[in-house]
Amino acid sequence: MKTSVRLLLFFIVLTAGTTCMAQMRSYDHYRILPADDDTDPKWAEYLCLQLDRRSDRVGILGDTPHVRTLDVVVDQNPALQEDYALSLRGNRLTLQAKDASTMLWVIYQAIGWMARDDGRIRASDLPPALLEPNPEVSGRFPFEYRGIYSPTNSDPDFMAVNASHNVDYDWGLWGHNLRKVLVDTDDDSLYAYHDGYRDRRQFCFSSDLLCRRLEAYILDNYGDGNTSATTGGDSGSRFCIMPDDNSVVCLCDRCRRAGNTPQNATPAVMALLRRIADRFPAHLFFTTSYLTTETAPATRMPENAGVIISAIDLPLQPGISTSVSQSRFEGKIQAWSTVTDRIYVWDYMRNFDDYLTPFPVLGILDERLKLFRRLGIKGVFYNGSGYDYAFMDDMQTFVIASMLKLDNPDPRVLVSAYLDRFYPLSAPLLRDYYLRLERRVADNRPRLEYYGGIGDAIEAYLDPGEFEDFRTKLDAVAKTTSGEERQRLNRILTALNFTALELMRVPEGLHYDAEKSGDLLNDLEGHAAFPEMANYKEAGGAIDAYLTYWREYGVRSRTPEGMFPLRAQFVATAGDAADPSILSDGICGFPSDYHTAWYLFGEGEVQAEMTFDHSCELVVAGGFLFAPKWRMGLPAEFSVTRNGRERHHADFRPQPEPFSKITARIELRVSAGDTVRITVKPNGTPGLRAACDEIEIYEKK
Repeated sequence: MKTSVRLLLFFIVLTAGTTCMAQMRSYDHYRILPADDDTDPKWAEYLCLQLDRRSDRVGILGDTPHVRTLDVVVDQNPALQEDYALSLRGNRLTLQAKDASTMLWVIYQAIGWMARDDGRIRASDLPPALLEPNPEVSGRFPFEYRGIYSPTNSDPDFMAVNASHNVDYDWGLWGHNLRKVLVDTDDDSLYAYHDGYRDRRQFCFSSDLLCRRLEAYILDNYGDGNTSATTGGDSGSRFCIMPDDNSVVCLCDRCRRAGNTPQNATPAVMALLRRIADRFPAHLFFTTSYLTTETAPATRMPENAGVIISAIDLPLQPGISTSVSQSRFEGKIQAWSTVTDRIYVWDYMRNFDDYLTPFPVLGILDERLKLFRRLGIKGVFYNGSGYDYAFMDDMQTFVIASMLKLDNPDPRVLVSAYLDRFYPLSAPLLRDYYLRLERRVADNRPRLEYYGGIGDAIEAYLDPGEFEDFRTKLDAVAKTTSGEERQRLNRILTALNFTALELMRVPEGLHYDAEKSGDLLNDLEGHAAFPEMANYKEAGGAIDAYLTYWREYGVRSRTPEGMFPLRAQFVATAGDAADPSILSDGICGFPSDYHTAWYLFGEGEVQAEMTFDHSCELVVAGGFLFAPKWRMGLPAEFSVTRNGRERHHADFRPQPEPFSKITARIELRVSAGDTVRITVKPNGTPGLRAACDEIEIYEKK
């Protein structure tokens, strides 16, 4: 009789002296067998090799009379109704899986059980097992595709052991990469006919040449495949066919006849996808519901075709079940479900502007996965930090990979299991701190930002004092560890130097201490020992550049020699503008981010007015961020007016380099009784904001 999948909770004591599962018996020998003479023996041989390697060749494999022997039957069976089936009957353990990747995962589950009860077998490198075979268990994975784009999941060994996927390994074509796989792209017939000319920013998806080039790419690199992708075969690959990332739609005669409109490219894209899907029935082909293909097609898609839908509009926030954003998301899923049974969701697991600060997202993802299962989603891709290190990415990736395979797991149990396995000495401290952050998010239900600064983390879940206490204690514990645990903790502590520095850059964070910040900067330089820790965020986030900005700008404004600082109160004329007091709070912004110490506004203006009771030479200096990619431009005006008449303007020419901090300086002489007004106006272009750092006012001594 089948039982439901149970988590291995052997590490949790439920009652005094008992645990929630029975141990497998210890054996003298193990005999590894294929299911029958017709079964490919490769998986039995693979398990033999693994046990031999993991047992120091002590001869535990074999069949010796009069000793306790466990027969292990290994059977990859494509006809299996479930994804996996395991049973332990007497001295016979049967391991079955429907496909190769699941078979590999099941084998490592079995090695974990054996090592748990047999000290001759080493499995300390394997994550905690998720299944228990006593007496029988079988099941299907909730999602056929379980992609995680994280540094931990970029290791092929991790992917194999955890039955997870990575877009760089298991997609023949992913994202906006169609242009990269087409050879000789000079022929204009490949491109969209838009506004009366061929526009090379977009493709014509009715182009026969485009279809032939795509077909040749698949044949040359992936072949036809020899089993059907719709029946769980191993040979089929996945391909994503989607327009380039813009709003251009081809309106040539063929695309118009297909059904294209100026805003909708779905008809022509679907026509191409159908041609390719029919040509290669063993592969899977997807498009995306995005920009010009957001609308679902009018007719049903091929059986080996599907759609990828982004969850970017679902806020990373607990308890969104009644939100408008979830209702819209469900509506999109329902619209596409009428034309395909294969819907994948592109979801998110990181703050893409800060990989290194703790990010307690697991409880939220657990809630979202329950929603995805309810909606019948077939696959999930978690967009993480790619190949860049993120705080405790190893633990979070393991938990997410497990949640993608289990029906109703408890993320807290998975966190504990992983930490106990790989952080034996520091697990209590790590578990207490991390789960405390998760509880805070669950209780307070804040929104975690996809692109946020340290201030957003403080507002949502990060207590600066609590963080610093944790960092200090973890540093002390790390000094008592060795080996792999010490290496893992060194990465964590190096990353936390960044968070401590960021907390010194905001008034609500940690007290700024010049000596301590110097130590933190020196310790953060240790990131060079870890190649995966070159960046702290998705774009423009080199840690070396961050260190340079810290030393160049510092945290507090520095009064130039021969100057006396003056203070002014700035006010905003736009009714919905943020508090402009940060323009004179003395905290400097860095060009590497717009979250901390920058005042952002796109409408109205900010002003400050001062009346002088003596004559002096006045200097007004402003820092401004030029970052067009972030939709931040230089202000239309930075000026100083004396007595409402004489106006002095800053000149921002020549055009600066993107992602740079521009300092504008205005000098004038004022007399007793003069009134000076400082004004900053944004560009006025819709969607474009001005980003202002300190507006510093000095009197020359």
